[in-house]
Amino acid sequence: MPYWDWASNPRMPDFFNSQYVVITTASGGSQSVTNPLATFKFQSPQPPDQFPVVTWEGDGHLAATTQTLRSPDSPGGSSNFNRANNELANQNLKEQTVSFTY
Repeated sequence: MPYWDWASNPRMPDFFNSQYVVITTASGGSQSVTNPLATFKFQSPQPPDQFPVVTWEGDGHLAATTQTLRSPDSPGGSSNFNRANNELANQNLKEQTVSFTY
């Protein structure tokens, strides 16, 4: 499981941006697969036991979204990783994180 200390380093690691990753299969071979850390495609149709997407004013386009995206330029657009990294860098996450000493 990858670990990213987003408070100390508010830039997404490159593996979040890769469309594909190479995995080792059960037989010991390798295979290129869609990177689940870059985007997740929702099941269609949604299973009946799942709650509907709750939206607020101005974000109704989220109900029609078919996958996760990072800072898209427009509804239905593609992920904009540079913009996402800029937004993370401007949040001062480390200063907003509580530190405990034991």
